[in-house]
Order: sequence, then structure tokens, then C-alpha cells
Amino acid sequence: MSSFETKISDLLRACDIISKRLHSFRRIPSSLIYSSSLITVYALFLILSYFIKWNQFIYVAELLVGLLGSTIIFVLHILILRKLNNHIEVSKYLHSHIEDMLKIINLGLRGESYNYLIKFLAIEKSPLKYMPVLLIVPYLSLLIAENPFFSILLILLFHASLSILLFFQIELFNRHIVYENKITRELFNRINNNEYDDYEPFILGLKDVLLSIISLGTYLIALYAKVDAYLDEHIVKHRKNYRLFKINYIRKSREFLDSTQQ
Repeated sequence: MSSFETKISDLLRACDIISKRLHSFRRIPSSLIYSSSLITVYALFLILSYFIKWNQFIYVAELLVGLLGSTIIFVLHILILRKLNNHIEVSKYLHSHIEDMLKIINLGLRGESYNYLIKFLAIEKSPLKYMPVLLIVPYLSLLIAENPFFSILLILLFHASLSILLFFQIELFNRHIVYENKITRELFNRINNNEYDDYEPFILGLKDVLLSIISLGTYLIALYAKVDAYLDEHIVKHRKNYRLFKINYIRKSREFLDSTQQ
């Protein structure tokens, strides 16, 4: 095997390793999604307690439901954002390696196509390390649960915060999708193939944010489940596109090798 073939083989192996990381996907357990609805139950408890005086047993149950519900939906929120972040980061590594593979056979991106790659690689993931601060809001609601009016306001604020953060994360991911589609189209043009699948954006508007708030979290939980299913379908397209690209790239690299040996 020549040094050229060895280099191509090494690049392919590196891309395979990165693609396995990108294409490995586990759906969020349905039990976690369903149990996050406890936050809605807690909100209903608060609304009813505005009109009904609970006994001590029900009051303790209300606090327990609120504690579990707010914690679980926060965990669900972090899991979804982390999945979106990880996908953005790993796909950047993959496309960077694919560009190296194309360069070695003189098919690297140029001009506007290369600018798309630069913009794609420049997209930063959302910072998550300060997210736990959000839990102060529902936990404060638990501390003042004897005042249901202000407790409900705090829960609505919590839902609003989660919904808005999800909205901006999806906006970031959709920007990633726009550049990824442009790059994918150009990559397949380079290898003379047009059988790839375009990546669809996830449609999320301010109406969805509003519904997430006024539904006391029910709509927000449904959105999390929908994003998880969307990511699963997105990964399926990635697997297909990478498989097709790899097959055609190997063919083009052999053609290039043959032309250099003539």
C-alpha cells in the first residue's frame, strides 16, 4: 500500500470513528418524559389551593410533587439541550475531516462553498453550566407554596425560562442545519452524486413558547418529546448520507490514484 493510500485509509478510519459517535443516538426514556408532567400536577395543586384549604397530608404531597416535577423537567431540558449541542460539535469535527479527505484528492471546497464551511464550523454550542440556577425559581415556589398566587407566578416564570431557552437553542440548531445542507450539497457535487437527503429544520415559533407557558408545562413536555423524535430522524439521514458519501468517495479516490499512476 502506497503512502497516499495509507493516508486515505487513515482519514477514512478517523471519519468512521467520528461518524459512529455522531450516529449513536438513544431516545430519552418515555418514563422520564411522562414523569416530568408532575410539574403540571403541582401547578394544578397550586391553583386549587387558591380556593381550597388542604390538610397537612395533601400539602406535603403537593410539595413533594412540586419538588420532583420541577427537578425532572429540568433534567429533561438539560438532556435535550445537551443532545443538540453534542450534535453540533461532533458534526463540525466530521465535516472538518471530510474536507481533509476531499483535499487529498483535489476536490476540496472552494470559494463560497468553503465560506459556508467556515461559518458552519464557527457555530458555538450553548453554555449549559449555569443552567442549574434556573432551579431557584421552582424551589422558591415550594418555599412560598402557602401563598399560591405568587407560587403559580414563579412556576409560570420557570416554564417561560425553559421555553425561551429551548427556542434559542432550536434557532441555533436550525442555523447549523442551513449551513449543513449547503455543505452536504456541495460535498455530493464533488463526488458526482445527488442521492443525498436534505436535513429538515425543526419549526418552533413564539406561539409554541406562549403555549408552553399557559399550558402549565404540558405543551413544553410534548415539545421535548417532539425534539427527541426529530433528532432521531435527523440522525437516520446522517447515517444514510455518510454511507453514500463514503462509497462514492472511495470510488473517486481510486480514480484519482489511477490518474496519478498513468
